[in-house]
Amino acid sequence: MGPLATAWHSNKFLDPVTDGAVLPILHLNGYKISNPTLLARITREELEQLLRGYGWTPYFVEGHEPELMHEAMAATLDTVVEQIRKIQQEARIHGSFTRPRWPMIVLNSPKGWTGPKMVDGLQIEGTFRSHQVPLSDPATHPEHLNLLEDWLRSYRPDELFDEQGRLKPELAELAPKGERRMGANPHANGGILLRELRMPDFRDYAVDVPSPGVRGIGDTHVLGRFLRDVAKLNSEQRNFRVFGPDETLSNGLEALFDVTKRQWDAATMPNDEFLSPTGRVMEMLSEHQCEGWLEGYLERRWNDRIADVARFEDELRVLQESRPSAITDADRAEISALGADLPRLWNHPAASAATRKRILRTVLEEIVVTTEPKRRLLKLHWKGGDHTALTVVKTSTG
Repeated sequence: MGPLATAWHSNKFLDPVTDGAVLPILHLNGYKISNPTLLARITREELEQLLRGYGWTPYFVEGHEPELMHEAMAATLDTVVEQIRKIQQEARIHGSFTRPRWPMIVLNSPKGWTGPKMVDGLQIEGTFRSHQVPLSDPATHPEHLNLLEDWLRSYRPDELFDEQGRLKPELAELAPKGERRMGANPHANGGILLRELRMPDFRDYAVDVPSPGVRGIGDTHVLGRFLRDVAKLNSEQRNFRVFGPDETLSNGLEALFDVTKRQWDAATMPNDEFLSPTGRVMEMLSEHQCEGWLEGYLERRWNDRIADVARFEDELRVLQESRPSAITDADRAEISALGADLPRLWNHPAASAATRKRILRTVLEEIVVTTEPKRRLLKLHWKGGDHTALTVVKTSTG
């Protein structure tokens, strides 16, 4: 419970401008091995106050009818994902600096849901007993064997398998292929998406030791300068962070604060030092939490690259589907002749700004802009399926 209770406070370290988002789902099914769970035995009001006190906005999905619960969960997911996007939009586009209340879901369903309801006169579904083996030794207990058969048939295997027990071909076709398979998916093999750190030469940080036993400046102080320069060299591609349990200064790594801050999205006081909504140092007095952050940060970087790939694939598919049908040689010659006149029309002394805008609207399908801290990436989609990529450096005025 210690690490879990600490993890609820991660929202005070989440920058909606530059970071991803986490959607916590508290599965409140009531029991653990042989006892009730604490959060299931407090009132709904107290639970909601607790979660809101942590800084979250809870959405409750409660019930026991599977089909109704599927619908309720799907609708709630749509709501909270839209809320996350709104929070990010407010921060990234409109410059909101108020710490948001991120959404979360409380899923309240019976323990052992859809399993045997009663065994040997004892309730199973909805009790702690479903955490254990609900049916013992069906081979010597015919009544247990019947319950097991009813339980397994409730999943309607006849709709999934043929007479030989093979998965039906139309269902097998639904399984992902290639890199979309779970074991081959880059989400599970993020190493293929990693970008190399830009590293300084470690020899530049050598310390002269004139004789053994001489008091030095301390190895972590030297390490701090090295990490400072690693952070500086990788500030643009933003793929280096430092995680620690509130010991950056006490461990001699103070040089890091020459180039970055502690990321902190809660309130600040005039005497605070090195705190900022955006920073590359993450500190909380919990080793468990720091390790979890590290893992989540690495996965988030992988997922960003995956999202880029998926977006480019979608754009390519749209372009391919919208590709016009083949034209004749005469059509091609006529279009080429018109195109040859465009530079002359564009540069003509009488061409106004309105005329040039009309030309652009005629030949361009859309312009997709991706904003980064120091530049904007433009992708020009021309009518006809071609595209051009441009990079524009941001000015001081944006």
